[in-house]
Amino acid sequence: MSKSGDNMLTTGSQIHDCYEHCELKTYAKLFRCDGCKMKGFGERYTCNLCGHVLHKECRFPIFNFSHENFGGSIFKFHYKPFTILGKKNRRVFSKCCDACGKDIRGFNYHCEEDDLDLHPCCRKLEKELVIYGKIFDLETKVSSKCGKCGKRKIYHYDSDPLGWSYVSQCKKYHFHVYCITKMVQESFMKPGDLALENMDLREFSNLVQNSPEGDEKFETFVGQRILVPIVAVYMGNLCFRYDLETYLPDELKISAIWCKISMSPRAYREFFELMMPLLQDLSVVFTIPKQRMSKITPTPHPNEVVIEFIDFLIQLLEEIMRLEPDFIVPVKGSIKNLQTELGFLISFLGDAPLRTEVDVTKNILSDIEVVVNQVGGFLYSLLSTRDDRVLETVRLSLSLSAFLQEFELLKTKIKELCITVPKLPGCVATKSSVMSFFAVDSLLDDLEDLINYKADRIVPVKDQIIMLYEELSLLRSTLNYLVLARHLQLKELAMKTRNLLYEISYVINSVTPVWYPTLRLPQLLEKIHLVKMAIQEKKSNSIDAGIPEEEYPCEQVQPQAKELDNLDDDFVGFEDVKTRIVEQLISGPPKQQIISIVGMPGLGKTTLAKKLFNDPSIVYYFHTCAWCVVSQTYKKKNVLIDILTSTKNHNREAMTEMDEENLAEMLYKSLKTMRYLIVMDDIWGMEPWDDLKRYFPDDKTGSRIIFTSRNKELGFDNVVNELPFLSGAECWELLQRKVFQTEPCPPELQGIGQHIASRCHGLPMSVIMISSILANMQKKESSWGEIARHLNAHIFDSTNNCVHILKLSYQHLSVHLKPCFLYFGVFEEDEKIPVQKLISLWVAEGFINKETHRSSEDVALDYLVDLINRGLVLVAEERSNGGVKACRIHDLLHDLCLRIAKEENFMGGIENGYSKFEKDESILDMQRLCFPRPFDPYVHSQLGRRVMDLSLPYSYSFIEYSFKYGLGGIENMVHLRYLAVRQNLKLPLIEKLHRLEYLHVKNRDEVEIPDFVLNMKYLKRLHFGGGARFSESSHLRATTDGSFQINNLQSISTLLIHNEMDAKVLGCAPNLRKLKCKLVSQWPFQFPNQLESLNISLMRDSGPDFPLNLKKLTLLKFDLSWEKIRTIGRLPNLEVLKLRDGYFKEKQWDTEEGEFQKLKFFELYRVKIASQYACAEWNPTSDDYPKLERLMLRNCYCLNKIPSNLGYSLTLQKIEVYRCEKSIEESALEIREEQQEMGNEELKVIIFHRQDW
Repeated sequence: MSKSGDNMLTTGSQIHDCYEHCELKTYAKLFRCDGCKMKGFGERYTCNLCGHVLHKECRFPIFNFSHENFGGSIFKFHYKPFTILGKKNRRVFSKCCDACGKDIRGFNYHCEEDDLDLHPCCRKLEKELVIYGKIFDLETKVSSKCGKCGKRKIYHYDSDPLGWSYVSQCKKYHFHVYCITKMVQESFMKPGDLALENMDLREFSNLVQNSPEGDEKFETFVGQRILVPIVAVYMGNLCFRYDLETYLPDELKISAIWCKISMSPRAYREFFELMMPLLQDLSVVFTIPKQRMSKITPTPHPNEVVIEFIDFLIQLLEEIMRLEPDFIVPVKGSIKNLQTELGFLISFLGDAPLRTEVDVTKNILSDIEVVVNQVGGFLYSLLSTRDDRVLETVRLSLSLSAFLQEFELLKTKIKELCITVPKLPGCVATKSSVMSFFAVDSLLDDLEDLINYKADRIVPVKDQIIMLYEELSLLRSTLNYLVLARHLQLKELAMKTRNLLYEISYVINSVTPVWYPTLRLPQLLEKIHLVKMAIQEKKSNSIDAGIPEEEYPCEQVQPQAKELDNLDDDFVGFEDVKTRIVEQLISGPPKQQIISIVGMPGLGKTTLAKKLFNDPSIVYYFHTCAWCVVSQTYKKKNVLIDILTSTKNHNREAMTEMDEENLAEMLYKSLKTMRYLIVMDDIWGMEPWDDLKRYFPDDKTGSRIIFTSRNKELGFDNVVNELPFLSGAECWELLQRKVFQTEPCPPELQGIGQHIASRCHGLPMSVIMISSILANMQKKESSWGEIARHLNAHIFDSTNNCVHILKLSYQHLSVHLKPCFLYFGVFEEDEKIPVQKLISLWVAEGFINKETHRSSEDVALDYLVDLINRGLVLVAEERSNGGVKACRIHDLLHDLCLRIAKEENFMGGIENGYSKFEKDESILDMQRLCFPRPFDPYVHSQLGRRVMDLSLPYSYSFIEYSFKYGLGGIENMVHLRYLAVRQNLKLPLIEKLHRLEYLHVKNRDEVEIPDFVLNMKYLKRLHFGGGARFSESSHLRATTDGSFQINNLQSISTLLIHNEMDAKVLGCAPNLRKLKCKLVSQWPFQFPNQLESLNISLMRDSGPDFPLNLKKLTLLKFDLSWEKIRTIGRLPNLEVLKLRDGYFKEKQWDTEEGEFQKLKFFELYRVKIASQYACAEWNPTSDDYPKLERLMLRNCYCLNKIPSNLGYSLTLQKIEVYRCEKSIEESALEIREEQQEMGNEELKVIIFHRQDW
C-alpha cells in the first residue's frame, strides 16, 4: 500500500528557491545532492547564495519518460519520496530504487501503473562498461554473486530483492550497480588519488581493475601514474614503426605495443610495473627516435617522426595541466605558451617547403630537433623524480623561461627561411591526375569564411586573404582547360596546380601565429600568378601546334535531376538459364538443396540471381527469401545480420550489438519449418557454408540455397549452372539497349558498333561499361572509332580484358565524377553503403560542384545516379519512392578504385597498422587518409595534418570511429566536416568544430543538445540514435531572443518532443526539411511548414497538425481515428505514406473525394483495429489514389481485402503482400487480372505467404 508523493515538478523554483544562481562546478571530492539525497562526484550544480548542491540530473529533470528496461512504462518526476508499508512488521519505510536497490529519500521517478521507482542518477545507466578490458552489459536480473560484496541479491528491509548488475559477456563476473558506484566513491576518499573530474560510469572502466582468475580487486592509478597511458601508447607506436636503438627488453616493447592496441587498464598497469625498474633507461623515449626503420612498415617522412614526438609532449603537458598539481600553479601561463609554440612547430613542419626541400631546410630542422629534445628531456626528469615542491616549482619556472627564449630564437630563424627561400616548390611531385573543381571550391569556402566571420583573427593579413580569394576565383575560370586535359604535359601542370591548392589550404587552415601566413601568403600569390601564366602559355602552344580537339574534349553538360535507367535492360541472353533454374527452385526434391550459378567475373551471375530473387513466382512459392553477400573477406556476423534483416523487419543497428551465437539462434528459429530461399552472393569457397549450414534447418519443405561464385568446384554434390558467354548478336543487342534505349541505332554507327560489341568477348559487364562511354559521347563515327582503336590495341585475356575496359570507362568519366567514384575504394569490398551517408561524405570532402538553386545533396544524388546509369555502381536497396537507398560496387570495380587511388595518390589506407597499398609512401603526401576496419570504419582527410594519431590532425574532413575508450583530441580537429561516433559522445568536446556539417551519434541513451551545437553555422544534419532533447536554455532563447535562428540545419533525428517549448525551437529552423521525432507528450501544435519528410512515433489524435508541404510521412506506434487519417489524405504534396505498428480506432475507413491525389507509395505494416478481432473496411472513392505506383501490406490482419477501386489506377506498378490474410492475397491477384485486361502487363504482384498457409 503506497502513499502518494507530491505533485510533479513544473518549474525550476520548486527544485530550489534560488535556482537561477546555481552554477555548474567540478570538484574532486564527494558531495551529497540536496535533491535526491544521494552521494555524487565530479560535476554538480552549486548555488552561489546558499551552497545548495544538485546533481545535473536533479537540476534538469525529465518530467516524464518511458523506460525500455520496464517495457516502456511511463515514469513521472517527484520531489518527495513515496513510502511503503512493510510486509512483516507493518512499519512504514521509504521506497527503494529498482535499479540500485537503495532507499529513495528525495527527488525520484515513479511509475504509478507498475509501482516502479528510480533515482534520477539511475535513470540513464550505461548499457555497457569496459572493466579491465572486459565488456560488461547491464542486466536487470541478478543471477550470480557480486564480485565486490559477495552477495547474490540486494535486500531492502523486508521487501523483495532489488537491484541490477553489470555482467561480463563471458558471464563469469557480476557487479551490482550499487557496488560499482560505491567503489568509485571510495576512490575519492583515498588521500593522494588523482582528480577524477567529469567521471561517469563509462569512464570508471579506465579506473577499475579485477583479476581474471576471479579474485576481483580494485585500485586506482596514483599521482603521476595517470600519465602512463600516454607514455605507453606513444612508445607502442615507436616500437611498432621503428627499431629503437636501445637495450630496453623486448618484454617492455611488447607490453607497449599491447597498450597501443588494446588501450585497456590492465595493459597500462602491466606496462607500469615493467617500466618502473627501467625508468633510468627510458629517457630514450623522450627524445626524437633515430631513423632505423622496421622491416614490416613503410618508411615515414622525417618530419612525421618529429611531429609525432611533439604531439606526445603536448599530450603530456595537457594532462599535467588537467591534473593541476600545486607546484605548476605559478607557471600555468608559461606552460600554455609552451604548448602554443609546440603546436606551431607541428604546423610549420607540415608545410610544403619543410616537407619537400630537406637539403635547403636541414639546418632549421636540426635546430627544431635540438629544442624539442630539450623539452622532452626536461619532461622526463620532471616525471621520473620527486623533488621538494618548492624546488620543483623553481626548476620548472626557470626551464620554461629558457625554453620560451629558445623558441623566440627559433622563430627568428624560421622567419629568415621564409624570406630567403620564397621559391621553394609547392609539394611533392605526386602523380595524381584527379583534378577537379572541388579543391578550389572548398578553398574558396574557407577563405570566404575567414573574411566574413573571422575577420578579427586575420586583421594583419586581411588584404592578402582578399587578394588570394580574388586570384583563386580567376584561376577557377581557367581550370576547365586543365581538368579535361589528356595530354601528358597538361596533366603535369594539372598536378602542380592541384598541389598548390592543397598547399594554400594548409597554410590558411593551420593553427599558426599570424606572422607566419604574413610571410607565406605573398609567396602563394606569386605561385598562383605563375600557374595562370603557364596555363595560358600551354593553351596558346597547343592551338599553334594544331593539337586535335579530341585531346581536350568539352565537358559534358549534366542535366538537372537525373533519373535511374531501367536496370532490366542489363539482362540479355540468359532467359533459358533462368527458366531452368526456376524449375530447379520450385520443382526439385523436398530436401534442402544448393543451386550454384558459376562463371568468370563480369558474366552476370549476380544480375541473374537478382532476377530470380525478385521473380513473382519464386516469391510466391517460398515463405521467406533472404539475400547476403559473402565476398572474399567473409565475416560471419555480417552475413547473419544480412540474412536476418532480409527475412524480417529487424533493427540492423540493434543486431550489431548482439553476439554471433544469439544471431545464429535467432536465424535458426526464424527459418524453422519454413520453405526458404537464401542467396549467398559472391562466395569464394566452402568455408562460409560449412560455418553457417547448421543454422539453416532442413525440414524437407523444399528450401533452396543459391550460390553465385567464380569457383566451379563449389558445385560438388550440388546443382551447377555455368553461365555461358554472350554471343556477338546478344552483345550487340545489349549495347544498343544501353546506348539508344528504345531508339534505333543510326545506320552509320551499326558497323562500328557491332565491331565494338564483338571486342567485349561475350562479357556483359564489358558491354555495359563500353555502352556507358558511348552513351555519354557524341554519336559520331569518328568518336566511336576512337573507342574501337583503344579496344583493338588490347589483346584479349579473359579477366584482364574486362579490367582494361573498366579503366577505359573511368578515363572517360566526367571530371566531377572521378573523385566520387574513387571514393568507393574507402569502403570494404561488397559493402552495402547507405546513400545518405555516401553523399554526405562526398559533400563533406568537397567533391560536389556548387549550383545556384540546388542543394549540394541534390547535386550529389545526381552524381550517384549518373554512376549507376554508367554501370559503375550497383543499386543494393531501393527507396519507397523508387530512389536509391543503398548501393555497392562490383568487386572488380572496387579493385580498380584501389589501384587508381594508389597510382594517383588519391588516398592512403591503413589496416591493422599496415599500409593497404604495398607502395612505401609517407602519410604526409596522401590527400586522404582512410582507416578501415577493424576500427570500424574510417577516417578520411584532405591534405593538412599528417599522422594517424587521432589527437593530432587538424584538417580531417571526415571521421567515423568506434571510440571505445574516449574521444581524446577530437576537439583539435577544427576542420572536421563529418563526424560519426558509435557511443555516447560528450558533446562539449565538439564545440570547437565550427566547420562541422554532419553529426551522427549512435548513442544508446537520450542526450541533451547543447546550445553551441545549434549555433554551428555549417551544421546541416543531426542524428542521435538513442534520441536527443533541446536544452532549457534553447527553450529560453526561442521564446525571448527574436534573432535566434538555426539557419543551416536541414535534418534532425531522433528528437524527443516534450512540450511546446520544443516546438518553438523547431520553429527557429527555417530550412529544416527532414525530421524524425518521438512525441513524449500530446498537444496540438504546428510543425514547421517547410518540412518535406516527417517521421513521428507515438502519434495520437490530440497531437500536432501536419505541415502542408509534406512529401513523405511515417507514423510509428500511432493511435488514430479515421478522421485524423483523412487530414493526412488532404495533404496536397504527399507522395509517400507509411503507417506502421499502430491502431485505428474505428472499423470503417471511408475516404472522401479528392484525397491522396499525389500519393505514389502507401505502406501498412502491422496495423490493428482498437476493438479486438475486428477487421477494417477500406472504402476509397474511384477518384482517390490517382497516382499510386506501389502498395505494400505487411502483417496486416485487420484488413479483409484490398479495395477493388485501386485496380482502376493506370499508374500502379507493384503490389506487395507480406504475411497477410488469404483474402488480401486473392484481392491483389484480382487487381492484377483487372490491370492486365486494361492493358497494364507491367503490374507486379509479390506475395509472401503466412507460414500457416
